[in-house]
Amino acid sequence: MHILSTDKLSLRFDQCIAVDALTLLVATGEMFFLLGRNGVERRSLINILTILCVIRVI
Repeated sequence: MHILSTDKLSLRFDQCIAVDALTLLVATGEMFFLLGRNGVERRSLINILTILCVIRVI
């Protein structure tokens, strides 16, 4: 069972691509880490996932 999954998740700010076609599967009990350059990529992904979790709960 997956606790988190995305399929081709993307986010753009005008000409800036913050997240591009991310597919992610995290199983129950697994740990995952977000690694990358400084910038908007990791923060944007956390914001998107947080919003999607809230929408799913409601």
